[in-house]
Amino acid sequence: MLVASEYYPASDSSKWTNVFGYDGQPLHTGRNFKFDPVSARWVRIVIHAVEGGAARIDELEVYESAPVPASAVQPLRRRQAPPVTPGNPIGFWEVCTQCKAWQKEKLKRILAVTGGGVDFMMFDEFDWRGPCYDPNHGHPVPSTPEGHVRAVYGLIESTRAKYPHVLVEAHDPVRPWTMRYTPTYWHQGFTHNRYQENWAFEFMWNPIEDLKSGKALCLYYYNLGCDIPLYNHITMEGDNDACLAFWWYGSTVRHLGIGGKKGLNSEQENETRYRAYKNAVAEYNRLREFYARGRFVGIDETTHLHFHPKKPQAVLNVFNLTDTAVHRKVRINLKEIGPWPRRRGEGCRL
Repeated sequence: MLVASEYYPASDSSKWTNVFGYDGQPLHTGRNFKFDPVSARWVRIVIHAVEGGAARIDELEVYESAPVPASAVQPLRRRQAPPVTPGNPIGFWEVCTQCKAWQKEKLKRILAVTGGGVDFMMFDEFDWRGPCYDPNHGHPVPSTPEGHVRAVYGLIESTRAKYPHVLVEAHDPVRPWTMRYTPTYWHQGFTHNRYQENWAFEFMWNPIEDLKSGKALCLYYYNLGCDIPLYNHITMEGDNDACLAFWWYGSTVRHLGIGGKKGLNSEQENETRYRAYKNAVAEYNRLREFYARGRFVGIDETTHLHFHPKKPQAVLNVFNLTDTAVHRKVRINLKEIGPWPRRRGEGCRL
């Protein structure tokens, strides 16, 4: 922990004073650290090592060593507490997305990042944490979930107005994880600066367990009732060497991301799984037009047919969710499926 009376960009500047250091076990919960009182205006935390490849600090608080006399702080023009407004506040510190000043600053930062060459952006972690009662934010008091949704989607529309090429996946701004509050289609679209993709209900951490338990079967029914593309990012750590989860989500999710190379609860890299995934991804890329842009036809929960968007061809995925081999006979009624993209006298190839 470094402190200084003035700001200096470089942490190794001699102007910073090291007041505390920690070299113990990784910190997973909140901790209190004490050090001798020091006069400073700037505080900097320097992290030299992390667990799992990324550091996360949810909240940092620095306290006075002793109460300061009012006469000593008057020249500093200490900010006055906001007026008290009736109502129950949010349970913990959280931004108000309907505050005009916050929206302006947030959009400025998003545009700065997007202008660096971003082609795809997720709008996540904007979940509704309760109403705001601050009368100075420019929203009705108390604020509402609808206003929160409009604020988040307003950021998306302003971003795409500046960078219309950016592909956007938007989580549900109210309940962004395993269920939806906002209708899947509200403000979705490929034109008018709207977002294009929905989030695939958090089937990312345990993809194969979610499939075996039946939870991820909802993606099959989503595809039957909704054409809006889904995005999901799965970890290969939670799959098997047959890439069962990869092909399931590849079949039900139009835009798929992959991460993870180490085995679950292990520091060893799973080379067998990694090689299997490289082969699966190569095969998927060969057939990508069927999965990403084709027409999905559900024969049953574990039998999916994908039409090519232009050619008279289709790909059939048949899944076995048990641990024993099974023999299945699949019957496809072409009359019930609908028109195939073919020319006169030309059949369709599976």
